[in-house]
Amino acid sequence: VRLLTPATETYHSGDVDLYAEATDNVEIVSFRFEYSPQYQSAWVLIGEDVSPMTIQAGGRWSGRSVWGTDALAEGAYDVRVTTVDYGGNTNSLTNVLRVDRTAPPVPDSLLVENPMSGNRLNLSWDPVLDGALSEYRVYRSETSGQDYVLIASTAGQQYSDTTVDNDKTYYYVVTAVDEAGN
Repeated sequence: VRLLTPATETYHSGDVDLYAEATDNVEIVSFRFEYSPQYQSAWVLIGEDVSPMTIQAGGRWSGRSVWGTDALAEGAYDVRVTTVDYGGNTNSLTNVLRVDRTAPPVPDSLLVENPMSGNRLNLSWDPVLDGALSEYRVYRSETSGQDYVLIASTAGQQYSDTTVDNDKTYYYVVTAVDEAGN
């Protein structure tokens, strides 16, 4: 086995698409996907792809499965793919994937400044402390508390909204999103 995705030490929730590649000089006949809570050997079958696809003449195959994580506790899991070739030989590769359904905290101290340069508002906020933080999403509305529309995604703690009209009032909400999409 030469590849298993998603990459090790990544965060996930919901259904996770698993993909593996392997090489063999004759034929790979199956990809078996399993998981176990990290540091345990209680392997549970996720799925088995018994119709792997040839992705390169001369011995490269791929297999897929979907890992449903909704019923699992949050935490680290070993995800293993084992290939079986035409002669019954096996080979395995294991990645650590983290199940995470907890949203990061809401960013504090949203500040909106008008630089008086016309058609522009500058937003800033305090950073969120979350090891799996992926991005911040900035939403805007012309009505307080409703009808917010996503206007930007950013990795930093600031954003300049250059799509505003000088004669309108705007309301903003900023959320933090982690690698698992929470």
